[in-house]
Amino acid sequence: MALPKIILFSGEVKTIPVSVKTNKGIPVDITGAALYVTCKRHVGDGDDEAVIDVKVTSHTDGEGGLSGFPVDLSEFAFLGARTSVSLIADLVIKDSAGDVTNEGQYEVEIHKSVTGSTAD
Repeated sequence: MALPKIILFSGEVKTIPVSVKTNKGIPVDITGAALYVTCKRHVGDGDDEAVIDVKVTSHTDGEGGLSGFPVDLSEFAFLGARTSVSLIADLVIKDSAGDVTNEGQYEVEIHKSVTGSTAD
């Protein structure tokens, strides 16, 4: 089974939207919850080897299950001479009661942008 894919480009600074719903499509109230997004080269890599590691506690609409995680690849030097890299990521939610749920794994592709700079 293929993982859902997120495609990013070096130099991007944006927020990736997140919508947390039950398997029946009902929004989950994430008010007071923390969302963790961790991207690594390999599942077995240690947390200190994460390429992207984000914790979000302020949500767009917590009651409606809407949030987002910021991505800043403006100084992303990880690619080196490669044109892309494929990472594994997961979205973990720790609710206000301290319960932890893994909401799923994703494949994250980061591609080298053709445009080297947008500075004026």
